[in-house]
Amino acid sequence: MYSEKIDQLRQTIKSFSNFDKENKISRIHKDNMFNKGHSLIIGTFSEIETLYNRLGSNIQKSIAQQRIIQNMPAWKNNKGGAYPEEVQIELRKSDILSKEIRVDFKAIYLFSVILLDQYVKFLHFINPVDGIKSGTVEKFLNTLDSDKFYKKLKIELASNTEDILSKLNFYRSKKITHRQILNEDTWFMNDMRGSIQISHVDRNSGKSTNTITPIELLEILINFFEMTSKYFFKNKYKIK
Repeated sequence: MYSEKIDQLRQTIKSFSNFDKENKISRIHKDNMFNKGHSLIIGTFSEIETLYNRLGSNIQKSIAQQRIIQNMPAWKNNKGGAYPEEVQIELRKSDILSKEIRVDFKAIYLFSVILLDQYVKFLHFINPVDGIKSGTVEKFLNTLDSDKFYKKLKIELASNTEDILSKLNFYRSKKITHRQILNEDTWFMNDMRGSIQISHVDRNSGKSTNTITPIELLEILINFFEMTSKYFFKNKYKIK
């Protein structure tokens, strides 16, 4: 379900190992720090890959489980009231799959931001510049204007910067950092084709905000890694 996008992201991340193969920026290779930093990023990507593989598998299982339930005579012929035990057993299986899908989707959100946090620290390690903060991807992106090299990177990133700040970082900001406010409801939506979203609805205003889907999340990651990697390779001669 997600294999094509995952392969694309893996290839982009691994290709960064070829940066400065000639060892022209000697300081980044001291104590093998470049390889260690790159390996850390690959390790986190591997965890995200595991989550996506399990998510895709559980979505397919959930679709099959719904078909089993809907084809049961005891489910079709129910006129209201409690379902027979054999139907309830299958409904519990479906519920477990839904919970696992929901947890993996949330975990993908969090691990993706961890991946980007690690990556921007790695980029700043390669080209450390005063004024650029690399504690989190959010701080990194918000300080790109502080330096000529990174300001041009921001121009290259264009809308991808906003995608990360407002879309990919949304779940962590809303549910983890600031926590969910009391007058807000959360709804989990799954159309069984992988278009999973979490919707936050303000009870007072009725306004809802939806998260991005797993595919959209992958596309944001791919764009960020491809554009930053291309920029650093192209401008390597500017890094001392």
